[in-house]
Amino acid sequence: MTSPLSLKPGLSRLGFTGRRGVDIDVYILSHETQQALIGNWGETAWGGHVTHTEERQHLLRVRGAGSFTTVILPWRKGKKPDGLSVASKGDTILIKSVDLMASIATNGYEVTQSGKTTRRVF
Repeated sequence: MTSPLSLKPGLSRLGFTGRRGVDIDVYILSHETQQALIGNWGETAWGGHVTHTEERQHLLRVRGAGSFTTVILPWRKGKKPDGLSVASKGDTILIKSVDLMASIATNGYEVTQSGKTTRRVF
C-alpha cells in the first residue's frame, strides 16, 4: 500500500498508466476530506519469478466519514480523448470531450454522443 493520500473536498483525479493497452483516470467527488490508499497484490504461474504472465490486482481504497461518487474513465493507451475535461457541479460530475457530453449523479446519468442522448434514473 502507498502512504495515505488526502483527497480534499470537491473533485479529485487519480491518473493511471496501464500496462495492457488501457490508461484510466479515476475521479472521486466528495463534500468531505477522504483518504485514498493504492496497493496491489500479484501472482505468477512460474513460482516466485515475475514474468509477462504475471496476474496483478490493483486496489484503490477510499475511506472517510461521508459518501462519495467515483467515476472511472478508460481509453486506449496513449490516446486520451481530444478535449477531455471533467468538472463538478454540486453532486454531479460533468464530462466533456470533442464528441461527448455526460453528467453523472447519484440518482442517474445522461450521455450525449453523435447527436443521441441516453438518460437513466436510478
